[in-house]
Amino acid sequence: MTGWHFRRDALGREVGPYSWTIEACRIAALCEAIGESSEIHFDEEAARRAGYAGIVAPPTFAHVIDEETARQARKQGNPTVLDLIGADLRYIVHGSETYDLFAPMLSGDTVTIRHRIDGFELKKGGALDLARVTSRIGHPERGLLTSVSRIYIHVRPEGAA
Repeated sequence: MTGWHFRRDALGREVGPYSWTIEACRIAALCEAIGESSEIHFDEEAARRAGYAGIVAPPTFAHVIDEETARQARKQGNPTVLDLIGADLRYIVHGSETYDLFAPMLSGDTVTIRHRIDGFELKKGGALDLARVTSRIGHPERGLLTSVSRIYIHVRPEGAA
C-alpha cells in the first residue's frame, strides 16, 4: 500500500476459486445472530415443504462463505482480496453491499467463490478512497447462486496527504 490509498495495481485481479461446504449449523448460527426466524433456515422438513431441497441460507450467508474461504486462502499462503487491495484496517469502513440472487444456497451444498477487483475511485476531494469488489458464489450443478458487490472505503487519516 502506498500511504493510505488502496493499491491500484490490484485492478482486475481475481482471488479464488475456493470451495466450502455449507453446514446447517452455520446457517442456524447466522440466522440466530441476525434475528432471522423463518423455519426454512432451521428445519429441513419446513424447507422441503416450501419447495427447497434443503435448509436455506439467507443472502447474507455469502459473508460467512467469504470469511471461511479467506481463512482458507491465508492457510494456503495465498492473498485475500483485502490483501491485494492493500486494505489497512485502521482506515477501512464498510461502504455498501448488494446481492443479486439467482438460486438458493442450501445446507450440504459445496460452493465455489471467486472475487474480482473491479475498480477504484476517490471521493470527497480525495478524502475517501473506494474499492469495488464483486464476489460470485456458484454451485457445480446449479450454476451461479449469488453475486455480491461490495464497496470498501479507506478514510484519509488526519494529516495525511
